[in-house]
Formats: sequence, C-alpha cells, structure tokens
Amino acid sequence: WNLDGWEGYVAERARFVRALSEGAPDASAVVYGGDTHNAWVGALRNSSGHIVAAEFDGMAVSSPGNEYYYKWLPHDLASAAWIAANRDLEWSDQRHKGFMLVDLTKDAHSVRFLSVDTSLPGDGQAAVCLATFHHDLGSRDVRR
Repeated sequence: WNLDGWEGYVAERARFVRALSEGAPDASAVVYGGDTHNAWVGALRNSSGHIVAAEFDGMAVSSPGNEYYYKWLPHDLASAAWIAANRDLEWSDQRHKGFMLVDLTKDAHSVRFLSVDTSLPGDGQAAVCLATFHHDLGSRDVRR
C-alpha cells in the first residue's frame, strides 16, 4: 500500500468520489493534493466512468518522491509510463521539486507548476515554470 496516494485509501476515495458525483454533477469540482510528492494533473471518475473533478497534485519542495525511490528509472520514462498506464492522467512530472501556484475564480481555475533548485548551496535561480493548466469550472477539460 502507498499510504500517501489514493491506493492507500480505497474506501475513503470511493466515498469522496460518490459525494462529488452527488454534489457536482457538472464536474465543477477541483481537487488539490500532494502527498505523493510528485506532480500530477488528471481527472477523478466515479464508478460509472463519469468525470467528477479535475485533480491537481503538487510536488514537494524537500520530501522524496518517486525520483528518490526509483533512482534507476529515468524521470521522463517514469512520467510517460504513469501517463500511459492511466487514461485519466493528463501530465506528470517525476523529477522536479517545487510547488503549485493557483489562480481560482468562480468561473475558472489555473495552476502553474513551479520548480525550485533544492541543491545546496543552490545556484540562486528563481522558480522555473514547468507547466501551466487551465480548467473552466463546469467543464470536463483541462487545457495545457
């Protein structure tokens, strides 16, 4: 079990998705996470296969993620494998450390995934934008 990801909470995830299905039939919900310590963008589906929310998971700044536990696996290959294995995954970054910067209004949502240099002493470079995504509330689409 991975107690930092959904797979460690099967019953809780099912209850959460069921509540989203009942409360937001137009897929207007946005879910933020980050306990896996890697960056992800995708959709949450209910048991009928309908998208009930857009999901954005941010990477950690200092905690290890898959890049630490699977050092032998190239980062780009790991990201591509996760996307290929999950029809609901739009984007994944298995390499960088950083944070999400979110803009949320009653009509739309956008998130920027920013990478920071965690080496010591570091090169003093500012955060670098890895990807930006937009989601209009009420839409099932997440645009990059």
